[in-house]
Amino acid sequence: MKKVRDIQIITYGCKVNQYEAAVIENNLSGSSVPDGKNLVIIMSCCVTARAEKECCQTIKRLLKQKEAPEIIVASCYVKKDRERLTREFPQVIFCSDYSQLKNIMGIKTWQNKLDSFFEHCRAFVKVQDGCDQFCSYCLVPYVRPGNKSRPLPEIEEEVQGLIINGYSEIVLTGIRLGKYEFSDGKVKIGLEGLLKKLLELVEKNGWKDKVRFRLSSLEIGEVTPELIELFRQNPFNLCGHFHLPLQSASERILRMMNRPYNQKFYLGVISQIKKNLPDAAITTDIIVGFPTETEEDFQQTREFVEEVGFSRLHIFSYSRRPGTLADRLSGHLPWPVIQQRRKELVLVDKTLRERFVKKFIDRQLPAVLDGKKSVLTDNYIHLSLEKTSGLSRIFSVKIVSPQQAVAVTK
Repeated sequence: MKKVRDIQIITYGCKVNQYEAAVIENNLSGSSVPDGKNLVIIMSCCVTARAEKECCQTIKRLLKQKEAPEIIVASCYVKKDRERLTREFPQVIFCSDYSQLKNIMGIKTWQNKLDSFFEHCRAFVKVQDGCDQFCSYCLVPYVRPGNKSRPLPEIEEEVQGLIINGYSEIVLTGIRLGKYEFSDGKVKIGLEGLLKKLLELVEKNGWKDKVRFRLSSLEIGEVTPELIELFRQNPFNLCGHFHLPLQSASERILRMMNRPYNQKFYLGVISQIKKNLPDAAITTDIIVGFPTETEEDFQQTREFVEEVGFSRLHIFSYSRRPGTLADRLSGHLPWPVIQQRRKELVLVDKTLRERFVKKFIDRQLPAVLDGKKSVLTDNYIHLSLEKTSGLSRIFSVKIVSPQQAVAVTK
């Protein structure tokens, strides 16, 4: 067997896909494959039509190369459209589950865990997979159905290995992270219980000054008073950052989306976070241009976003997904209208980001390296930092401008 000359992994989509791509990379390190061709593995996404289009464009570009590599495409887009993709690209290998690469590539030993990650200081750990919410616009419950949580001992072992290998921030991720659930037959724990176990692991091993944990995304109904209190009690080891998808603030649109909250409930949870964690970042997802969305609906969302004072918006133009309930609705909006509304929110987002960062000018915040010349604070502020040598795993920075920080040395 000849060794692969070059292995490239291209990842589209969410943090779960990024985690699974890292698992693939870990398993391929030092492995051999049946021939000497270069190999490209694509982790695909089907959340938006744009993600699917980009995946197909990448495949076409690779196949046009003079010495085309072997191509393997895995994950959600394959689960959704495997037959069509196979017809369109017969030269490509498609597998719905990334762990099938073990058999496809003849790898003798395969571990569904990480001991290293793409980034130098931050690593993702998948603790949960699957969704059963069935929001009317979303395909995820069809391609990643149910709720599957990883066993606690498996998570603890993976986290411990990553900390030993020098990772200073662990991002816990899942399709529905807040649905995490584990039982050993005696005790049943959820996400709050998982965090407590990981904090105990850190305490027991003397790592309190070496690592912190961040949650990737939660639904608003999963943020309990007990979870907020746990963050309040552990400000160094639990990052003050909550990503809470809103999607829309129009209650009519929320009902059509099958989102289980209203403005009053959402704002109530936000108020509790801000009361107990005043420096926390609160970020969100917004979908503009959902079918039948009126200018009034959109303005309700815009006004609510400004009222909440999010620190960052992730703005998505509504994308029709065949097979979803929303796709069958009447009243789909013209693309120029959707794009105009998106442009308006982009300007709001810019203002909100600047306003949030300016609150911390001349203040010190804990940070980790997030690149050669960049850092990430606990409350999700990305900053450039010129001098990064000789820093501890988690260090203090003083924010001197909305883009720049300096390290604080004792």
